[in-house]
Amino acid sequence: MPSFRFGYRISLTVIALMSGPFSLIREVLQIIDPVKYPDRPLFLACLWAAFMLAMFLLWLEKNQAKRKAEKTLNDNRPILGMNVNGVDGQRAWREHGVPVTFTVQHLAGRVPTSIRFEPILSKQGKFTLCFDALPHAERLPQRTPMRYEVIEVGAPRLSAKDWETTRPLEKEMLMQFIGDSPKNLIELDYPLIARFKDGEDQISHTFHLRFNTGRFGFSEDTTP
Repeated sequence: MPSFRFGYRISLTVIALMSGPFSLIREVLQIIDPVKYPDRPLFLACLWAAFMLAMFLLWLEKNQAKRKAEKTLNDNRPILGMNVNGVDGQRAWREHGVPVTFTVQHLAGRVPTSIRFEPILSKQGKFTLCFDALPHAERLPQRTPMRYEVIEVGAPRLSAKDWETTRPLEKEMLMQFIGDSPKNLIELDYPLIARFKDGEDQISHTFHLRFNTGRFGFSEDTTP
């Protein structure tokens, strides 16, 4: 059926070209030199040219429609954002019950689902910072909390029950994660790869967690 429809459109386009611009071309050429441009060969040449032009015009139309569809699809792809809110200073970290929080937001496009985060290794490789997977992210202005835990390399991840028991220690574990870095580094940059689904398509985006050891706090900026 599609091939019949395509052939039908080719025929209509050829007829339109032959009765329009190519008809005018034939008349002009035969007026200029009817001997050099006899009617039948000229008609067949114009018919062939009209057929080739019709094929090109329909290909161009189809290609433009494809590009438009791809643009619409890409414009609606989910855009994920990340927020970091925390206090600055070692004293503030020790005194504050939750010195830093991490959240994600659905900024635009379709809803991102099955969000997973790659573990982050500390600078000297002794600890990993692991964020829990999320089924989806809330749309603006809502924010979806990101639960995390710091694990010593080689140790198993805690069960949900054990994690709740040790939750008061997560601040100390996060400080150990940060502390596991060369002493001469002021700005610590931790790439965080988020993988999520847009329908059946898999998408990845890299955020950057930045910690300044001078002021002892995370930056709110997570962009590359």
